[in-house]
Amino acid sequence: MFVNHFATGNGYSDVPWLDRLFSEMIQSHSMIAQAEEIMWEARRPTASVAMLIDKSSQYWDDWGVLRPTALCLSGCTTSMVSRQTDYFVESYGLFMALSTDSNVNVDWVDEEALVEPAVLQKYKVLVITSPNVPTEGLTSAVQWANTTGGMLVTTSNAALWDRYNEPSSILSSASGIQPLPRARASITGSPTPGGTCTATMHSGTVAVPGTIASSFNFTASGSCNKVETSTATRLLGRFDDGSTAVAQSPIGIAGGSHLHFGWLPGLSYLFSNGGRNQGLRKIIKLLLVDQMEIFPHVVCNMSLIEAPLLIHPTKKSAVITLLNWTASAPAMSNGGNASRGSVGVWRKNNG
Repeated sequence: MFVNHFATGNGYSDVPWLDRLFSEMIQSHSMIAQAEEIMWEARRPTASVAMLIDKSSQYWDDWGVLRPTALCLSGCTTSMVSRQTDYFVESYGLFMALSTDSNVNVDWVDEEALVEPAVLQKYKVLVITSPNVPTEGLTSAVQWANTTGGMLVTTSNAALWDRYNEPSSILSSASGIQPLPRARASITGSPTPGGTCTATMHSGTVAVPGTIASSFNFTASGSCNKVETSTATRLLGRFDDGSTAVAQSPIGIAGGSHLHFGWLPGLSYLFSNGGRNQGLRKIIKLLLVDQMEIFPHVVCNMSLIEAPLLIHPTKKSAVITLLNWTASAPAMSNGGNASRGSVGVWRKNNG
């Protein structure tokens, strides 16, 4: 569990509601103390979704630009995504949509982990947003999808170059999906969730396999790729101009696949239609999670309630923390009998 005392300014001593803040800190630490014996040895359930942490791409951002755009590293802005490259914002948005807002456990793996089969075999889904991925790592990821039936997910401009910024055709050769490269973009201005960003809006429709609803309308923010596909590719989404928005192709004979977004669904989730758009969250979850039969360990009867779960090694006790990300805090009680906004939480599977 992470308790953020530093949400405003460079410390908690400069906030105008200091008295209330200290009271809330005392209350939260008292709650932690009551569960400390369980939490000390507890572990969160194993994740089925992994996201690649970028390493190689950053060397080539703004390459050749006389005065590259200043990017925020730490403590220089109140927004997590202000003055960042689009693929960084994309990974943040996807993580928010899956982990924070849908209670789907997500692990982060580095480029070195891609060549370790014991690491990848734990997952059903691997998400790549980085433009540059080392040749040996991407080759190993394709082999993982080929042999385990896992799904490789890429977003606009992802995995098109190797660590030396040379064009890479490893993934397109395996799946038949060939996104055309585009220039990298920086997100500037004041792109707080629900605010604006330097992006073009594109409307389209996504058809999700295996669902009752035949299609979902969406509005994409950010840059898009033109996508060429093979005859084996399923077109799951199109933009209003008829171009490919979402495509999926098989990899190997074990049920593996490559799912590609020709746009940036994570960035769009953060910025479209007021921010943290629930329609886009549903599209992301259906395509990345439900399609692979991945089930959250905890389900809440309200949206935007994060519920991290820690399970004791004996599996006889657990701790669930409720984190409210809605605009207004719902009233809750220990017995679940609050007059409004009560939250019901339960274990859905034994993983």
